[in-house]
Formats: sequence, C-alpha cells, structure tokens
Amino acid sequence: MKVLVAVDSSNRADSVIGALTASTWPENTHFHLITVIEKTSSWDSQQQFLHQGRLILDERLASLKNHFPTSVVDGELLEGSAATTITNTAKQWGAELLVIGSHGDTGRRKPGLGSVAAHIANSAPCTIEIVKVRNNAHNTAVAADLLRAH
Repeated sequence: MKVLVAVDSSNRADSVIGALTASTWPENTHFHLITVIEKTSSWDSQQQFLHQGRLILDERLASLKNHFPTSVVDGELLEGSAATTITNTAKQWGAELLVIGSHGDTGRRKPGLGSVAAHIANSAPCTIEIVKVRNNAHNTAVAADLLRAH
C-alpha cells in the first residue's frame, strides 16, 4: 500500500504521526512523508523555513522508520501552495491513501475543515484520511478524530 502523509512543521502535526503509529498497516506499506513550505517574498525567510522544515521532517522520518522497521519510509520537503502541491504529489506518486491533518481553521474562524484539508478532500485522487486536531479549553491536550473520505 502506498500512503502519502502530508504534515506541516507545527506541533499539531504530531497528531498525524500518532494516528499512523496507532494503526495497523499491511507489511508492504510504503509511507512517503511530505512537508510543503509555502513560498515567501523574502529569500532569507524562505531559507530559514526550508532549513527548519527539513530538520522537523527528518525527525519525523526517523520516528516512523523506528516504528515501522519493515516498511519503506521516505520523504521530501517541497515548496509551493500546500493544497495544490499535496494533491499533485498524490497523483504523481500514485498514492492509494493520503493522510493529512486539519486544525479546522477555515480562515473565517468557523469550526470544520481548514481550507487546505477542504481543498484536498474535494480534489484528492485517492482515499483520504483526515486527522482532525483540536485543542481542549485550556490548550493543554490535543485529541485526534479520524475522518475518512473517498
């Protein structure tokens, strides 16, 4: 099974990794982890975001490799619009499942899927799993609910 896992560099993305490691996967599963860095107008800022993103991605890759020693685990850092880049990568890579996180910020401060997750839910070329991340009232704990869409 080919599983594309798209995470940002925030701590909330740890819930996506947690959902992966809490699940049982077929022995021949190939996990491809990506982080998309949106382009900025400042070259210096962009380089800092890319460096930070690479460090965080490498940590997450090492964690997944330790958890799934018999699976193929690889990843890449990409630049561009998150929703478009994730959807295009899923198509090009031939993903059978796309796993993403959503913090539920639609940009209008309404509950629901965030704009990136909503775009992907409507345009993904494969089955998607959205890990819905919510903070409790005191922002001390994070819970993940899994939503599946086809």
